[in-house]
Amino acid sequence: MAMNGYETIERPIVTIALLAADIKGRIIQGVRPKLVSGAVGEPIAATLAVSGYRQLADNQSFPADSGARIKVPFEPLPQVAKVRFLDGDGSELHAPLMLAGVSDGAVPRAEVLGVRRELAAAGYVAINDETFGAQFARDSQELDFTVMFQRREPAARKPSWWALRFHQQNQGGHHHGNVQ
Repeated sequence: MAMNGYETIERPIVTIALLAADIKGRIIQGVRPKLVSGAVGEPIAATLAVSGYRQLADNQSFPADSGARIKVPFEPLPQVAKVRFLDGDGSELHAPLMLAGVSDGAVPRAEVLGVRRELAAAGYVAINDETFGAQFARDSQELDFTVMFQRREPAARKPSWWALRFHQQNQGGHHHGNVQ
């Protein structure tokens, strides 16, 4: 087709799938691909909505091949979790911790483990730790976790072999002083 002496070239229309990916290029699980169509070389204006993530600026254009799969980069949003440390009666053994992370990220445990060590030194044993293996959700609501403890029963002290042998020898009236 010619127009004013110039030829108009029509670009073919292609259909592609947009895939939500994290900033490292890994596909974000649980997000359906979105099929979009457009002319080859034109900017892709379609967006994806992914709960707990923000789409990053992306200047991609429609490729020449229909059926292509294009990764759209997303950044996870900040998330917060509250961790409480309780005994069997529901009494708080330590002030709650507020932990920060991102959508789909692992709940950081370094501070939790520090509190667990403090409470172990005070005679408590953790019997249930909900933070173990936990991940932040995508809904941007504060997560609540509990670490349950019970009081450790003091172990009966066993005398050392040296004290036991010294005691036995003193009972019989034999050797006093150095024990061989």
